[in-house]
Amino acid sequence: MSSRLLKFSLCVNLILGIAGYWVVTHRSRSAAIAPILDVVGQSSSNSAQTLEPPTAPTSFRWSDLESEDYATYVANLRKAGCPDSALRRIVSADLEEVYARKAFALVQQFHRDFWDIAARENIREYFDKSLKPQVGAVCQEGNAVLNQLLGDAPRQVPVASTSASTDDRLTDFLSVGKIEQLRLLTESYESRFRAIRQSDISPEEKETQLAQLQREMESEQGQILSREELAELQLRKSVAARDVRQLYGVDFNETELRNLAKAIDEYNHRPETVVDVDPEMLDKKLRAAVGPERFADLNRSRSANYRELYDFASDFGKSPEIAGQIFDLRLASEKQCEQIRADRSRSPEEKQASLDALQDQVEQTIQSKLGATTYQAYKSAGARWINSLGRL
Repeated sequence: MSSRLLKFSLCVNLILGIAGYWVVTHRSRSAAIAPILDVVGQSSSNSAQTLEPPTAPTSFRWSDLESEDYATYVANLRKAGCPDSALRRIVSADLEEVYARKAFALVQQFHRDFWDIAARENIREYFDKSLKPQVGAVCQEGNAVLNQLLGDAPRQVPVASTSASTDDRLTDFLSVGKIEQLRLLTESYESRFRAIRQSDISPEEKETQLAQLQREMESEQGQILSREELAELQLRKSVAARDVRQLYGVDFNETELRNLAKAIDEYNHRPETVVDVDPEMLDKKLRAAVGPERFADLNRSRSANYRELYDFASDFGKSPEIAGQIFDLRLASEKQCEQIRADRSRSPEEKQASLDALQDQVEQTIQSKLGATTYQAYKSAGARWINSLGRL
């Protein structure tokens, strides 16, 4: 057997193992899955016409909402008052698991037939022309089902922003006269910047010329503004300020935002001699800029997991504070799980008992913060990290 074939076989086994782990460790809904594409077209339009106004069930059980028919499942969630954005997350997470299993089945079949395929044709060509398109078709099928059930995902329409409104935000601390002088100066340089960007020179030379032109413009700005005004304008236009404006789910005041932007800008312009001296240098600057408690808020806003949780909480009318508390609980419980699993003084049975107890405690805490209905929706929307706490 050639080394190339052996390597490819090992690669396929690795893919299979990862896919198997993903499927086994993800919780599925208790209801069975009907042939989805056959059902959606028949029932989605009818169910959409007969929806009643959302009503809260007097004695809620998640099983009351589930159905073998996805269109009915969606209608039940809507009747229970589930917001559309949360509804899409719940159904999307469910469909992802269903179609991951379908894709996994294709990989399993390929694995079983691997040597038969290798005996009659080039395994790489077979993989590219057969298995890869089949897996791609499964993914497209899942997207088609989601779109049939809920329609296309709503696009996030950005707030319209003209260059004038942007300039107003950047220069609102200046006098009217100085704002007009800066506007005229900027317009006089625009054509020169554009000419360099559109030129055929090398990227390196282009970058050099643009930097030189920027320095010339800032020098002329310095003749219009005081030193403090120029520093403030440069800070507001910096990459650091842009990054701060994009913080997610955290309400910093103007002073905190300026301090954060200044700390990031100082880090971005640090001397080359200290580039790799301290990997935690930026975090130290940010912590010093806003204090330990607000730094914890900042860390949340930089996490994709927190942003997802923040969106979910907003969909169900829960406060950002609750989202932050659940996020902190996740970090603490996952760290505690790692410590339990790494404890060599405990037997596997003792570890499992501790993990089960921790998972139960976490579930009770989150349910007390979200309520039973929202908690079940949260778990169905992809909070699989909760189930992973109890795995040894």
